[in-house]
Amino acid sequence: AFEVKDYTKVIVGSEETVPGMGFPYGMFLSVLQQKPSMDAEEFGTYIVESFKRFYDYFKKPAQLSAIRSSRLAGLGYKLKEFSALARDAQDANAFKAARAGVIRYDALGEATDPKMTFSFYGDLHQFVGLAAANSTAMNLFASGLRAKAAEIQNYIDRDLVIYNRASAGKNRAGRELSESRGISVYLPPAETRIAQDKLEAIFEGGYTGFQFHQATNWHDLVTLVYDLN
Repeated sequence: AFEVKDYTKVIVGSEETVPGMGFPYGMFLSVLQQKPSMDAEEFGTYIVESFKRFYDYFKKPAQLSAIRSSRLAGLGYKLKEFSALARDAQDANAFKAARAGVIRYDALGEATDPKMTFSFYGDLHQFVGLAAANSTAMNLFASGLRAKAAEIQNYIDRDLVIYNRASAGKNRAGRELSESRGISVYLPPAETRIAQDKLEAIFEGGYTGFQFHQATNWHDLVTLVYDLN
């Protein structure tokens, strides 16, 4: 999303892999046909709601959200501050708990990763919340980390995410997709034996070359959490 934020007003996408049935194009395009004057945010909301209803009908777990592109830069500033506080707080327990507890999304398929413990994508809102909730360090940086996590969660809910919906049901790891708050992020897998360099070798480009890292130093935080093995 960060790579394309300057070229669109609204981005619609799923934190989870979209099921093979895809999108119910007829449902939301018919609405656009009836009201061609609707703006991007309203249309994005219809896409998300149509998607949820479609997968509720077929009783398949799925998630979709619409986000404001113009708010991604603001999220970047907050995550850069969070990354710096994570480094200085020296609160290993907080990030071990967040790494282990955050809801994950399918990245490698059921045959390779049946319980999603190898997945390297998780919900950003929940991750920072878990880090804050499990923070026990008594220093100014840890205190700042907890406050910044709440700020990020509020920003995601009130400014970034326009509409977020999940169909009823659990993923194959037994987690309710309704735990998802609208935007995912690269995180070290819950399985701690996977080397960071080997995992990142499957990316199409070096992570530090992405605009998201350059704005947030997120790769530094990921490396910090990897090193907590």
